[in-house]
Amino acid sequence: MALDTGVALIPIKYVKTPMDFGVFPPYSATSCFVYEELPEGETMSGYPSEAIMERERLASLAIAISHILTTHQPLDLILQRCTETIVSHLDVALTRIWLLDGSSETLFLRASAGLSTNLHGRYSTIAVATSLNIGRIVEDRQSRFTNRLQEEEWLNEPEWAKREGLVAYAAFPLIAQGRVIGVMAMFSRGELGSRMLDEFEAIIGGIAQCIVRSQAEDALRANEERLALAVESAGMAMWDWNLVTGQMVWSGELFDLLGYQTDAILPTFDNWKAQVYPEDLPKVVHELEQSHQTHSRYLSDYRILRHGTGEIVWVAARGHYLYDDSQTPIRMIGGLFNINHRKQSEAQIQRLLEEARRHEQELRAKQAQLVQAAKLASIGELATGLAHELNNPLNNIALFVGNAVDLINEGRTRPEDRLLANLQAAAEQVRRAGSIINHLRIFGRKGSELYQPVHVHPILDSALEFIGERLRMGQVDTKCILSPGNPMIQGCPVQLEQVFVNLLANALDAMKESRTKVIRIGTAVEHGSVCITIADTGTGIPADILPRIFDPFFTTKEVGLGTGLGLSISYGILKEHHGDITVQSAVGQGTEFVIHLPLSQ
Repeated sequence: MALDTGVALIPIKYVKTPMDFGVFPPYSATSCFVYEELPEGETMSGYPSEAIMERERLASLAIAISHILTTHQPLDLILQRCTETIVSHLDVALTRIWLLDGSSETLFLRASAGLSTNLHGRYSTIAVATSLNIGRIVEDRQSRFTNRLQEEEWLNEPEWAKREGLVAYAAFPLIAQGRVIGVMAMFSRGELGSRMLDEFEAIIGGIAQCIVRSQAEDALRANEERLALAVESAGMAMWDWNLVTGQMVWSGELFDLLGYQTDAILPTFDNWKAQVYPEDLPKVVHELEQSHQTHSRYLSDYRILRHGTGEIVWVAARGHYLYDDSQTPIRMIGGLFNINHRKQSEAQIQRLLEEARRHEQELRAKQAQLVQAAKLASIGELATGLAHELNNPLNNIALFVGNAVDLINEGRTRPEDRLLANLQAAAEQVRRAGSIINHLRIFGRKGSELYQPVHVHPILDSALEFIGERLRMGQVDTKCILSPGNPMIQGCPVQLEQVFVNLLANALDAMKESRTKVIRIGTAVEHGSVCITIADTGTGIPADILPRIFDPFFTTKEVGLGTGLGLSISYGILKEHHGDITVQSAVGQGTEFVIHLPLSQ
């Protein structure tokens, strides 16, 4: 062949890839080939014309492929153009390129030219493990070549090959950086020369290198896009600070966060400091120095002043230092996040918490007032019984003292025995009246919120004593079945007595119209808590109002006979003691309240 080089050339002995010269890419088309001058005394006529034509086709193909590989186009387009060029230059019937997936277990068809350009047909995916021909090329990394295609046992479609007149087949592993990345296969209607195929492998090497480069570029581009998307989504403003030269690089988001146009100011450390809120600057600089000295990540929340508007913006700074071999910091990279919304939310949450605490204090004060009111209401409801309870000892005192006076006035001899007995009886009645008054004073005062270990049974006894006269006047029979051992709980005795008094008073009122008047009181220890039962034989509670009995101010009593606070206050007291109360009732049969309180540790 004739090339305008000024010297006589023979056809190429072999084709070298650009990587053989250490150049890739870009490279010139002629750098793919090595030509040698004709030996002295030899002429072109010494070479067969068919060989010369074959070499010319191969040289032309190599030049065309080299041009395609140096273009900046998508990988699939490059591979498709390569297959089309091979078909046209070598006059083959079909050329295809498959690439391996990440697991190296499956080949995916990426380019096809000639008889078929369909990439989604029967052979669009080939499992390496099950393919007799292509799979072996991947596994043993060796080319396959035959000029008797229709006689090969591995051929899946011999009728197709016969119909298309295909006689030759060549397949090459695409190898780059020591690993197989794919396979190229050619089908031809004419025989393929083995020497030409040997020289063709150099072109295959260039295609493989192009694939690796393109895949790396695609991966890098995808990573950059993901990073850019992540930065944009996170609202991150980036900086890169060269500590050796002092130069800084700011992202557009950082300029915008500080309130500057990208060309309005130089990105320097001093210009950044100028926008830090003055009160926060010493802390920020100190944290930078601490991060430097301790080789730790830089983490800081501070305020900045946006240029022009003076708007105060909260930011979160995150960064780290890069060090050289001598552990000297040479760079610092990081980013700022706008956390204004977070800070505003935190301030709002703090305000809400303070407001909730204030409301809780007010609620506790109101609740204490309601508890006190309920106590006084209970005392009012018990007034009749209390009056009778106090009248008895007072009448007895008057009788015993009168007897003593009569004995003295009559001047009877040796009255000391009867006089002493009357005075002792009067003193006992005084003690009894004092005990009743003292119990009223303790019950009526505001309960302490200080909880202490207390026994349950004495509190029940005190409640029964407090309401005992009313029970006797109402002809109520009280039956107690108490747990042995007198269980102990953590609580306030006065508050718990108020709960028991409320329940006993309600039971007494529920049995006014009952023929059988019995209150059963029981205690038992089960599952780490003490169970207290107060049951009556009263009229019961209708099912439609049962869910409302613990509501404040709800009562079924006549106007003036109840406040509707007793059960509500009792429910609140038990909840504060980490306890619970349930009720079961049947109209005409009675009501049972069950209290559970955790045992003291």
